[in-house]
Amino acid sequence: MLFMLWSIITFLFNLAWQRVLWNGTRFPVSAKKWNVSERSVRSYCAQGRVNGAFLTGKTWNIPESAEKPERVNKRKEEPITLLDILKEQKASKYSGGI
Repeated sequence: MLFMLWSIITFLFNLAWQRVLWNGTRFPVSAKKWNVSERSVRSYCAQGRVNGAFLTGKTWNIPESAEKPERVNKRKEEPITLLDILKEQKASKYSGGI
């Protein structure tokens, strides 16, 4: 009986805290804001890439100020090597190269 009463009080407190004190969004809103799928937002949260996001039950709560994380597989600019420069000079028929 005491455990059941404690469970009800805890549930009501958490519900009140979410509605009154929480100033944030859930993942569908963030997905639209960041122009990505809801699955991507859930994945970002689960990987810990969204600062301030926390899980309540099965729902991720995300602060409104949270920024979209950078993609891990984002293509980075490759450094220009000497071979690339020489190939470019040969293709443009640049005279005076090595």
